[in-house]
Amino acid sequence: MQRTKKRDALTILLVPHSERPPVSLRLPYWVVSLVAIGLVIVAAVAVVFGVQYYNMQHRVNDLLAEQAVERVRQREMRATILSQQDEVRNLSTQVEDFKAELLSVRRLSDEIRDILGIPAPAAPKPATTPTPT
Repeated sequence: MQRTKKRDALTILLVPHSERPPVSLRLPYWVVSLVAIGLVIVAAVAVVFGVQYYNMQHRVNDLLAEQAVERVRQREMRATILSQQDEVRNLSTQVEDFKAELLSVRRLSDEIRDILGIPAPAAPKPATTPTPT
């Protein structure tokens, strides 16, 4: 009688080094196929997650670089604004000083007119600006 090979199971034979008898595991091919498909799916999912992690890591690095540039830009803007505020304060002080000097010159001019007996000039009329229609 000749044996026919059945291809319905995979047998794994474990032979221990001790004096114990060998152990055989008989696995049907559908289980082996299922495990192989599962391993392929797990590997594919691991690759997808790895690629996503790599892309996200680069995106995080880009965002951190942009954030650093933005911080520098904000610092520069803050310094510019503060210097402009100081300049406005200085100009306001100068304007107030000029107003005080102008008032002093007007008073002196009025005193000189009184001494010389010259009448005070008429108040200037405000310039009229046309209103847009």
